[in-house]
Amino acid sequence: MVQVFIDAATRQYPLQSACGIVIKHDSTIIEHGEYLGEIDNHHAEWQSLIIALKVCQKHKFTSLLIKTDSKIVADSIQKNYVKNQEYKQYLSAFHELEKAFELLIIDWIPRNMNKHADTIARRTLNQIH
Repeated sequence: MVQVFIDAATRQYPLQSACGIVIKHDSTIIEHGEYLGEIDNHHAEWQSLIIALKVCQKHKFTSLLIKTDSKIVADSIQKNYVKNQEYKQYLSAFHELEKAFELLIIDWIPRNMNKHADTIARRTLNQIH
């Protein structure tokens, strides 16, 4: 099973976000950072999930264990419910993308266990001027 670590980094002034994704498959590690624009951290966490799924699709991975330190994302996926209607679009996108995978598990992890993805997100954000 492929392990996927996702995280987002957000700068408040000016508002800018980026995501960091680390994919571990056997002995291969794939790092992906992407600038997300002027969005808050919660939107950035959701977008990191969607982008990670698309990256995994491109690599033809079929079984994923996704690890995130975002309680909002992990809880929303596990309960199939979002309190904030702004995030409903992301939950819908997740359900559409998950059809491409045989197995997809989302797991919440503490922030200190997600340092690699955090580093990629921060590095990507710091490249923006």
